[in-house]
Amino acid sequence: MSALLIHAGQKRVSLDELKELDASVKMKSKNIPYLRHYTIINQIKTKLEALKQTYLKAVKHPEAIGNLWDFELDIAISKGGNTCMAIFQIEIQEESAENTVLVVCNSYGKGLKTRIFSGAFVPICTNMLFLMNNLFECQNCGEIHEKFMDFMSNFDSHVFDSNEGFLERIKNLQNCYISDQQIYEILGYLVICKDLPSGLIKDIWKEYKNPRHEQFKEPNPFNFLMAITECLKMVNDIDRFVTLSKEVPSVLCDYFLN
Repeated sequence: MSALLIHAGQKRVSLDELKELDASVKMKSKNIPYLRHYTIINQIKTKLEALKQTYLKAVKHPEAIGNLWDFELDIAISKGGNTCMAIFQIEIQEESAENTVLVVCNSYGKGLKTRIFSGAFVPICTNMLFLMNNLFECQNCGEIHEKFMDFMSNFDSHVFDSNEGFLERIKNLQNCYISDQQIYEILGYLVICKDLPSGLIKDIWKEYKNPRHEQFKEPNPFNFLMAITECLKMVNDIDRFVTLSKEVPSVLCDYFLN
């Protein structure tokens, strides 16, 4: 997950370092209400820790504590501190449970937004396969604090109810065949819809035809998606990355599974 932070052009920091850096950021306008980077991330971390304790208390076998439910946090902040990104990697090691990734993107400035995404993920070699749902989005305005508190009041249902069935649909792509002609058509469609940068087409084609991992050689939509996911790491804009990571899997699932 840390690689995404670096690809976003930001410096990785701890939560304590973020608190110190965030306090020193000079706001361009004192008249615009902001949600502080540290406030958002710390509140979500506190909520996840409380949910974890509630979950662990329900576990009948104390020796399992620490293995069934946990999360990791990666944070990065841009030079100057005006933009920040945090990734919560939430692991639920139960049969049929889907792991979840929670992404927070926050910016200071007029017209800029606080955005929170949730999605299921599958760690496959160096790839991270996502489907992102936009859970919270609000521009810096007078209502932003109230809206964020409303979001946090229903946090668990927002985050954990949004990924049902995603992994199963993605896995089913392995059972489908994809021809070169279908690849041309899908790439063209994604570019026209602005769901994929045209500059990545050659890299995607090269990665699909000569994958760096042996298990992705079969001609199926899943391996095609793996090639796209690998090349999306070149997108040096986290908001753009999240949008693409949401749209591309949806297009492939709709094309082959509906």
